[in-house]
Amino acid sequence: MKKVRYLVYGLFGGFVVLCPLVFDCFSALCRFRAAFVCLYALGFIFLLKALLVPGRRLRIALPDVLLALYLSWGACNLLFVKAGGTDALPIFEWISLLLGYLLARSVPERAVPLVLGAIVCSGCVQAAVGFLQWLDVLPSNHNLFPVTGSFMNPGPYGGYLAVCWVVGAGLAIRAVRRRRWPSAAGWAVAVLVVGCLLALSDSRAAWLAVLLALAWLLCRAAGIRWTGIPVGLKIAAAVVFAGVLCALYGYKKGSADARLLIWRVSCRMFVESPVTGSGIASYASRYMDAQSEYFAENPQSPFLDVAGNNHRAFNEFIRVGCEQGAVGLLLAGGFLLSLFGKSRAGRFRDPIRGGILALLVFSFFSYTSDIYPLKFYYALLPGLLRLRPLRTATVPAVGRGVAVALVLAVAGMAVRFQGRYERASGRLQDYMRSPSEESLNRVKDCLPDVIYHPGFMWEYCRHLYLNRRYCDCLGVFPVYHAHVRKTSETLCDLGNAYLNVYGFREAEACFAQARQMIPTRIYPRYCLFRLYRSQGDTLRARQTAEALVAFPVRIMNSTSIRIKAEARNYLKHLRRNDW
Repeated sequence: MKKVRYLVYGLFGGFVVLCPLVFDCFSALCRFRAAFVCLYALGFIFLLKALLVPGRRLRIALPDVLLALYLSWGACNLLFVKAGGTDALPIFEWISLLLGYLLARSVPERAVPLVLGAIVCSGCVQAAVGFLQWLDVLPSNHNLFPVTGSFMNPGPYGGYLAVCWVVGAGLAIRAVRRRRWPSAAGWAVAVLVVGCLLALSDSRAAWLAVLLALAWLLCRAAGIRWTGIPVGLKIAAAVVFAGVLCALYGYKKGSADARLLIWRVSCRMFVESPVTGSGIASYASRYMDAQSEYFAENPQSPFLDVAGNNHRAFNEFIRVGCEQGAVGLLLAGGFLLSLFGKSRAGRFRDPIRGGILALLVFSFFSYTSDIYPLKFYYALLPGLLRLRPLRTATVPAVGRGVAVALVLAVAGMAVRFQGRYERASGRLQDYMRSPSEESLNRVKDCLPDVIYHPGFMWEYCRHLYLNRRYCDCLGVFPVYHAHVRKTSETLCDLGNAYLNVYGFREAEACFAQARQMIPTRIYPRYCLFRLYRSQGDTLRARQTAEALVAFPVRIMNSTSIRIKAEARNYLKHLRRNDW
């Protein structure tokens, strides 16, 4: 039985190591497969645990209660608050996270080092991937950044390495305190390896997370409490922290200002529905409209130069507030605060809590909820804490049977939904390779199954527009904008589709809104110029052309040069006719 138990926990640790690599195995259109693979893997491990290593006692702690309340509120929010439908994939992701949390809660304290070691090992694996990318042995996942690991850009990569680094540092400090020098040396080597690639990730949020979590670990190791620190040292620490923040702000000022703009606009979104929020997964479809309203009210805003298309809050707590309101924010905050209670929480509480702290700090500046491997740590690390139970109950055999039946039912539903995604993805790829009426009709047949999936709908809308299927665009783009995502570019595409079917009034509304979303972009203004010129509205076409010629462009590229040249030629033509 003992061997079987450690086999289960070994499989769980192996999943922790391989989780980021799974998402690197599929293209953007087929990344849904990675989410289902994770669900199947965690479901299989859960079934092994329930059938072969049944637990006799169920310990319910305060975080378990708060998590149950938060998930219940999320379900109510999804059913009764959010307008429109929701993609099924995030629901299966959350089910897999719940399975991961339950598995972590079942890990006995003597097996916790195995899982924590898997976290550090995963960081070393990602460091090796990043190092090979830096040497150009492996390709990077982003054209602009040489090192991304198994992630799409270096930001989440740095955040993932930060959590692994802090957990490794906590284990190293614990080994030093217990004078276990071989273990301390091994953890120190792992921390050094991960730290080198953490520096190359160029992620300020990850660096700040490491600094704060490391300071917390050192204070814990030295037995220093905040209440016992002299006032002078507190002031000095605050000054140093402010200096670090200023240095990180100045390191990439444009990026920091863009986040300040996003947070300011997001706070306006929160005020619109402060109690219940606007519904889970609604932020991406609402943000650009809110940014458009912000610039309409603040035409001289200092953030004009950093505005761009955006669908992420770059702060998980702001996003939760916008989507789930104050109710969701309080429940999520209560769950996280309960993890730092005064109970012993197990022998490995400091490395675990250090990792949670690093994840929280990183979440203040990034989008961890969009990155499954990072989101998984919100389930894994809290589950490994051994907090004082509020109630202990015996798990009957019937309860285990119900749990097994539920997991099998979820797996069956997942297989069914994955089949729908596979069918839609395959048919869309056929249409992308060979656009024809038959292949398009095949895509339309399975469209109801994936109409709220961001990746699928983006590719579908883009290829409809590129293939000049303007009437089909008019039916799909509004759904994409209302429930999935809206950008200045897709609004211009929708306006051009209206223009090609002589919907001049609708096209003008789209172009005007796209211009207001990002006032520093020249293309929406050019689209308005083309619209007025095609209508024969010489007065407004002349005014728009003059504005295009005088428009300041931050980065002059071939498109901007062509647009300005076309506007000048049009004005010259008007002057010759006037003469």
